[in-house]
Amino acid sequence: MATFPGNSWEQNDPPPCMRPLLQALKAAGDVEQQGREGGSEGGVAGGRDGGREARDAALREVLRHFGAWEFEEKADLQQHWQPVLEILHDSLADTLASCPKLLLVPSPSSSPSSSSSFKRKKEMRARLAVLEAEVLAMKNGEPLPLPANYAQALEHTSLLLRFLALLLRNSINAHVFPSGLLVSALLGARDDELAARAMEVLYLLGLPTPTSLETRTDFPLFLPPSLYGGERHLPRRLVAMAAGWGGKSQGLSLAACLAPSPPSPLPSSGGDFKMEVSLSSSSSSEPSTPPSLVILERKAVHVDPRDSSVIFLEILGEAVRGGSLSSLPATTLFPLLHRLRLARAFSSPNNRARAICVRLQALCTLVHTLGGGNHMPPSSTGGSSQDTARLAGLLQMQPELIHEMVEVARQPPTGSDRVHLEASLLALNTLAALAGSRIGSRHVNVLAQLGVARGQYTGLLPSLFRYAEISLTTGLAAPAPFRPLPTGKEEGEGEGGKEGGERDMDMDVGLAFVRATKEEGGTEGRMEEQEEGRREARREEELLWLDGVMTLLSAVVSVQPGATALVECGLVPALVSIIRATPPPLPTDTAGGGGRGGGRKGRVDDARRNYVVAQAANVLETVVVNSPVGLHAYREVQASSVIIHRLHEEVMRLRKP
Repeated sequence: MATFPGNSWEQNDPPPCMRPLLQALKAAGDVEQQGREGGSEGGVAGGRDGGREARDAALREVLRHFGAWEFEEKADLQQHWQPVLEILHDSLADTLASCPKLLLVPSPSSSPSSSSSFKRKKEMRARLAVLEAEVLAMKNGEPLPLPANYAQALEHTSLLLRFLALLLRNSINAHVFPSGLLVSALLGARDDELAARAMEVLYLLGLPTPTSLETRTDFPLFLPPSLYGGERHLPRRLVAMAAGWGGKSQGLSLAACLAPSPPSPLPSSGGDFKMEVSLSSSSSSEPSTPPSLVILERKAVHVDPRDSSVIFLEILGEAVRGGSLSSLPATTLFPLLHRLRLARAFSSPNNRARAICVRLQALCTLVHTLGGGNHMPPSSTGGSSQDTARLAGLLQMQPELIHEMVEVARQPPTGSDRVHLEASLLALNTLAALAGSRIGSRHVNVLAQLGVARGQYTGLLPSLFRYAEISLTTGLAAPAPFRPLPTGKEEGEGEGGKEGGERDMDMDVGLAFVRATKEEGGTEGRMEEQEEGRREARREEELLWLDGVMTLLSAVVSVQPGATALVECGLVPALVSIIRATPPPLPTDTAGGGGRGGGRKGRVDDARRNYVVAQAANVLETVVVNSPVGLHAYREVQASSVIIHRLHEEVMRLRKP
């Protein structure tokens, strides 16, 4: 069973909107006990297996219908979700134990029950022996079949990771999340999409909350410290995943690879696989034999229709050349697999965009983990300094990477593709992590790449906060006014009472049917509805992007040179203008307002917009604390009066019936 920090017995009631989901997930956990009791006649093992299968089937039934976060509140994992997290953790652990073939590259964290180093090494040798058997079978032309429960285990694990990502993206107190070890093991999954989902969960765990940036001083990343002890496999894997196809000088910049139709054709080398590995002698009688370097190379793997796992096993067979897999260092297996996945993702613009998102997630998680200087994970073997050196070497080997991320982050969302918006937000978050980290200030000049310097009014970041000021003060990012759906009673109630309202409602239904069946009118209605949907998506994407801009501003002004330079570029008046902007009226929800443009959608946009304004207030506070020039500008524009007036407006707005 999973264990959690904190006082789990002191719990408040969860929000009413979340209670049905919590009850359904808890009921799925209760099914396990009922299945054990019902299957006890077949023995203890049969009852236990039957209970787990019944629990997993109930979980899948619930999670299949949960594809988006439909609640206005964030989930408090510590107060309300610990029993559910325990159920999901046990289900994930049982799935990995019942179907080990989910993992292609073994990991020491895939069996969290193993406490001693001897047991971990023994289990790793056993898993490597299974992998070697697959490699030999592939070389002989007789690949081993996957187990019968593989497809169901893959679907179940994918549903669990999708739900966990949604939960972590909309939750607080993520430090109680118990499944970091298991999720990190899934980075080496046999399925490429499953590995990408695991990276997304780790990235969301690594994002510090606004309070954690100020109050947590021991361990800022919400991942268990055990991930950084012993073999320290997670930092090594993240370093491997932070690599790309090439740089701007090779024509393979992030912006070029993200473009659906790049201005010039991309080099075909992005779809080639090439890696140099070191092979040691497998014979124990020749321990002094130096390792030999082998170059593994395959052309155009992105057009190969076979799965990545099949090609990976073939490449391993070519590498060992009839020898044992033990001649290949175990730490080489995952970089080899990810390099192959990266080359295969070069096949289409959408796959390239997803691969870039995975790369930026890995880099952002690395910087949050290792870039803080005073926040290194505890280690008695000096492993943290080695991991920091790897990250520093990665940044120094890719000097154009910061500029490439700036190119991606500087483009506001256009509503064309959600994946490109995600890449832009990840670039903003990664730049914010580098700007606020020691390793970023030592090895890369992030502020210079962002255009943060005295008198540089046309730099990137000054341009971004001026764009944010225009968007939030002119209403470009404001939610659309709420328009209730017609009920047919507004005109009929005053004349014929209820019967007149029913006749008007019947007339409205008839006219709606005529408009829908009439070719021209139906087309106009659908076009108007589609245009409204595009406007709503545009507003949502712009607010999310402005949220990322404010996050980057917060990181830059936390450094005194950055705060002073931005103050001279007019940051304080821009922030005060954002705070002064009159908020839109609260939408009034009605019984018929559940459709597109309804009350909930308006409230969510309004809350997101207010959150961006609150971030602007936090940035203003940081500027005043870190820069004497900022304090002088704060007094000049009478920011205190503006903030007090805005607080009064918010209170009066909420008091209105």
